[in-house]
Formats: sequence, C-alpha cells, structure tokens
Amino acid sequence: MPVPAGEILWRPMGSFDQNGKTATPTGQRVRVPAFHIMADQVSQQDYAECVQHKACTETKAMGQSAAPQTNLSWYDAQDYAAWLSDKTGKAWRLPTDREWQRAADTAFGDPAPEADGRDPGQRMLEQYEQGIFYRGRADLSATDSQTAARNRFGLAGISDRIWEWTDSCMQNGQLDADGRVRTGAAYCGARVVGGQHQALIIDFVRDASVGGCSVGLPPDFLGIRLVHD
Repeated sequence: MPVPAGEILWRPMGSFDQNGKTATPTGQRVRVPAFHIMADQVSQQDYAECVQHKACTETKAMGQSAAPQTNLSWYDAQDYAAWLSDKTGKAWRLPTDREWQRAADTAFGDPAPEADGRDPGQRMLEQYEQGIFYRGRADLSATDSQTAARNRFGLAGISDRIWEWTDSCMQNGQLDADGRVRTGAAYCGARVVGGQHQALIIDFVRDASVGGCSVGLPPDFLGIRLVHD
C-alpha cells in the first residue's frame, strides 16, 4: 500500500542522559518520504513458502493459514526480505522506525514522558505503568489479518496484537538543555519494534514475552511487515 510523504512527531528510542541524569529526548517534527508497505503482516503461508525454499528458518506457530506468522526474530525478517526480493524483483526491507510510525498513523502511541528532572526511578515506574496500560488494551491472541481493522492507509492490524520489527537501532547518547540529542551512538544488537507503543528488542529474540526486551514492556507477539521504495 502507498503511504504518502508526511510529518510525524518522532523521538529516538534508547538510553539517554542529561547532566548526569536519565532523560527522554524531546519529540521533533521530521518528514518521512513516501514509500510502499505491505497491507498485511507476513502470513503463515507466506513464511512457510520461504521455509520450503530453504531461505528461512522454521519457527513456532507455523502453518498454512492467512494468520500472521509470529515468533520471528530480526534475523528471520532479514532472511524473508532477501528471499521475497529475489522472488519478486523488488527490494523489500524492514521499515525504519520513522516509516513504521508514519504508517501506523493515529494508532501510534508514545507513552514516554518528557524529561523534567524527576527521579529516574519514579520515571521508570511511570513508564512501566503506562506499558501495562497499553498492553492491557490488546487482545493477547493473534488474529487473521482479514478480520483486523484497517487504518486510513489500508493497513490491517498495525499497532495491535502483533508487534512488528523495524530496521532502526537502539540509540545511546547525551541530550542538550532542550532535550535534543547532542552526541550519540547506535547499538544495533537491539532494534525498535512497533505495536501499542514502541520498544527495543534484542535482535535474535523470537518470543519477547519470555525475555530479551531491552527497553519497554515486552511484546506478546513478534511479526514482520515489509516496505519498498
């Protein structure tokens, strides 16, 4: 599905400090170029075909249905994107966190509080409580994409039960007085995933509910939805 260019209020995901204290970057308006994205998450039957061609690795909850394939790591997503690109002749890839947020549109939730000098422990507790709230709104079972609601871009199930990998890395850095990133470095052993809000997950993890969540409350399901330019 085509997603037109547009602006989003974006903040980097990661670990930041400001004057020696843990802080959250302020949001900034950024423009996201137009791109195309899958209307539905990669299904069980889609992923099974990749496995049959020995281009993807078997995982749990496999089948031949139109239900989204879950229990997928970032590496599984890379393998599937490479196989689909060879099959179709299009350069499929994971979206950036900015592209994913743009595609999620009004369904995107950003529960992170602004940096305001509060005690880091209190801020972490509030973030956890907000995560519980967002997680509690979701039905904890995967669903056939044909029954999922679609947003104005025609995307089914985005910001819903299944969290989706992006290609964006965790960021670490220092913030200036305005809350903008002054210095930073990427740590690509953890990637941003998008769902009810965004979280950081270790790249080899398939089931974040049992561990491997770097930042944020762990997602219940991990799946993929690819893009191309």
